[in-house]
Amino acid sequence: MKNSDYWKERFEQLNESLLNKGEEYYKSLDKEYRKAMNTIELQINNWYMRIANNNEISMAEAKKWLREKELEEFQWTVEEYIEKGKTLKYSDEWMTELENASARVHIRRLEALEIQLKQTVEELYQRQYEELSERLKAIYGEGYYHTAFEVQRGFNIGWSIPTLDSNKVEKVLAKPWTRDGVNFSDRIWNAKDDLINTLHTELTQSIIMGKAPDKIIAKIAKKFNTSKTRAGRLIMTESAFFASASQKDCFNDLNVEEYEICATLDLRTSEICRDMDGKVFKMSDYEPGVTAPPFHCWCRTTTIPYFDDNVGERIARSSDGKSYYVPNNMTYREWYEKYVKSNPDELLAEKKYQNRHADKKQHASYREVLGKGVPRSLDEFQNLKYTDDEKWEKLKDKFKVENVFNRIVQESANLHIKGIPIKNIQRINIEQFEYAEVHINSERLHGVPKSMAQQFINEAQVAYSRWNGQVTVYVSQKGCTGVNLSKKTVSTAYRSEEYDEKFKKILEAVDNDKMSDS
Repeated sequence: MKNSDYWKERFEQLNESLLNKGEEYYKSLDKEYRKAMNTIELQINNWYMRIANNNEISMAEAKKWLREKELEEFQWTVEEYIEKGKTLKYSDEWMTELENASARVHIRRLEALEIQLKQTVEELYQRQYEELSERLKAIYGEGYYHTAFEVQRGFNIGWSIPTLDSNKVEKVLAKPWTRDGVNFSDRIWNAKDDLINTLHTELTQSIIMGKAPDKIIAKIAKKFNTSKTRAGRLIMTESAFFASASQKDCFNDLNVEEYEICATLDLRTSEICRDMDGKVFKMSDYEPGVTAPPFHCWCRTTTIPYFDDNVGERIARSSDGKSYYVPNNMTYREWYEKYVKSNPDELLAEKKYQNRHADKKQHASYREVLGKGVPRSLDEFQNLKYTDDEKWEKLKDKFKVENVFNRIVQESANLHIKGIPIKNIQRINIEQFEYAEVHINSERLHGVPKSMAQQFINEAQVAYSRWNGQVTVYVSQKGCTGVNLSKKTVSTAYRSEEYDEKFKKILEAVDNDKMSDS
């Protein structure tokens, strides 16, 4: 019998091969979603071109009945959908809805558009269901037979393996394996219904608010992207489950009594898989997500037959992708302690990988605000962030100033605040300036001494230039001071309790930007 390093290496390779099948489909899914979104964009634009007035459509216009010619064209379109459904095998509910729509003599404009959009989504998810079903069957079948082959080769003994019963495979696909009792097909249909309901809500609300078609399309595209991400998680998690299930069923058929959890020795491995690596369980205790993979979305961990043999080696990978071998009985935690924790380059690579999603968003945000002042690639950006504290602090400060000022400009325009926002606030000393004491405190009763007006200037978060630069208005959290630079007078000063809604909102926007920066 081969030693345990054989089992680990062969079953890791097998698991990676099976998961690649799911990943290949996930990559192709992006094209399917883009194609569906392009169709929806065309449908919405065509609808607007027909009935919009100045790129806007009222709800009253949207609810008007289709004219005779429009109804005839719509019915031709629905007939095409029905014909296509004979191949794609739509759900009975959707076929009934199409047949009813085809037979109607009156239908509203908005309803006709919604049927077209819904058809696009139905096609997208029907194809997704059929393709994923075939992929999962292939993963299960290939996983089962390859597991049997590797076990036989490990023992240097061959025996006949009965052909997998197709009914058994269908039952495996139909049986829920998660604790919520929902199988993969139900998750697809639930996701489809969620997207259709979202499209209906977004479309109706946008028409009520008088939004242009490009605004509607942008919102729908965002929802499509969310649905695509959700589909990706489903594909990879279900692929991991069926790869694991095929091994479990084969182990049982071959009378394997115990199995060992085998995680990948690299920096991409999750915390739970790091902890589970090397643990041994009886086959009777096999439970996906608890004692067997997948332990999470995008799980790469696999199982191997366990035999009381700790001789040999297992493969590990460094952050640059190079493979090397470590003792077979070394667990993930032991490997991490020896090969990662004491290696600054590996620790940096781990931090970059763990923070990749947040850093990608941050990098895009910094590039948008600062442009060429930010490293072009994500890798260079992360290297600066995690290895050069001084440069990173300077870049953060620069981003904060630019980002806050951009927000001030935008919000000031939205709130119709008078004056031009000042980017680099000059905090002047008003000691030699004439102070309008009578106006400020006797007539207006603001109760602001000159020293407090100076404090408002010193602590100002926003400032505006007015009257062609003659007047500067300083706005702080405590109060506002207005200074006439040409006359060297302080014309007004009052506390924040007297702020109108405009100044309250502009300060709130500034504070929110500062809190969100990282």
